[in-house]
Amino acid sequence: MRLTTIFLLLRSRWQSKLSSVALRFGLIGNLCLAFLFFPVTRGSSIWSLFGLTSKASIKYHIWLGHIVMTLFTSHGVCYIIYWIVTKQTSEVPYIVTNFIMIHFYIF
Repeated sequence: MRLTTIFLLLRSRWQSKLSSVALRFGLIGNLCLAFLFFPVTRGSSIWSLFGLTSKASIKYHIWLGHIVMTLFTSHGVCYIIYWIVTKQTSEVPYIVTNFIMIHFYIF
C-alpha cells in the first residue's frame, strides 16, 4: 500500500471514532437528563425508595446537573471538531437553523 492510502485510512478511522464518541456523549447525556428531572421535594416518595434524604437528593441533583452539562458540552465540541476536520462547516448553519425551528415548533 502507498503511504497516502494508509494515511487516508487512518484519518477516516479517527474521524469515525470522533463521530462515535460525540454521539455517545449525547446519548449518555440524554440518559442522565432523564434522571435529572426526578422531583427534589422534601416529601417525595421516590427518594425514600432509594433510601435518600432530602439533603442527599439535592446534592445528587446538583452533581447530575454538572455531569449533564459536561457531557453536552463535550458532545458539541466533538461535533464541531468533526465538522471542521471533515470540512462540513458550510452545512453547520443549516443544521443549527433546523434544530432551532424544530425546537420552537415542538415547544
